[in-house]
Amino acid sequence: MCGAGWSGAAVVSVRDQGAGVDYMSGDPITLPAAQLCTNLFRNGAQIIRNRQHVARPAVFDSMGRLGHKPSDPISALGKARSNVRTNGSGTNKPPPGAAEEGAKNRQGSHDASGFPAYLEGQQYVWFLQDVRHYTNYSCNVTVDCPSTFYLLVDNRVNDYARGSEYDDPTFGPPDTQWVLDGGWKRVNTGLTPLVTPTCAGDYVGIDEGNNGTINQVYAVYAKTLRHPGSITLGTEFDGNIYCLVVSTNPVPAANAHKVPRGGPPPGPPGGK
Repeated sequence: MCGAGWSGAAVVSVRDQGAGVDYMSGDPITLPAAQLCTNLFRNGAQIIRNRQHVARPAVFDSMGRLGHKPSDPISALGKARSNVRTNGSGTNKPPPGAAEEGAKNRQGSHDASGFPAYLEGQQYVWFLQDVRHYTNYSCNVTVDCPSTFYLLVDNRVNDYARGSEYDDPTFGPPDTQWVLDGGWKRVNTGLTPLVTPTCAGDYVGIDEGNNGTINQVYAVYAKTLRHPGSITLGTEFDGNIYCLVVSTNPVPAANAHKVPRGGPPPGPPGGK
């Protein structure tokens, strides 16, 4: 039943399908590529099924802009909590000494925001990294009560230009038109100090080696079902594959902005 033993939604099924091959390697598509994780989402959660990547707070510079550099150590690990399994046992703990090392070496101009509280302790669906190379893929996630789905998307999606990791992804053909057509909205609860048209809301940092560094960033999008039902995700060709967090709580602030068709305008602060 919805909410039984959870602070979030009850996901009742995750079903994916696809045909053909990985367009990069030529290998046959591996299914199932999506799975409801047995852990709850939080700071320190493993976010991709077959990678070490874990979720961390995003890091900003002294101007309030996304300011991480690949392999910069972060102090945010000092606030990290172990990922918690649904049966209460822990996993994905930060490596010993990572918090102290990050605090000692962190550049003074960098600061860590709070981790999005609305994602903490929620169910999530994780995916094989290879889904980003599947040209014919879809995943249907069904819930048994009203739910909010949070889609975490690598900033580099559909734009691998220099600096694209510092502003929001763009959506459209040939792979991510489904994000626009599905009515996903950018989430802004005030965690990003400086909000611009191209840095329009909340982020989750990606620590790709679970070693106390921020390497890339996920932008957070939301979609709400007011009744039991399902949503369908497609593929994406760039960056780290997305992650889907599911909650019975509504988006916590009124300032969730719909994704403009064709993506956000160019011109990030210090960006592309």
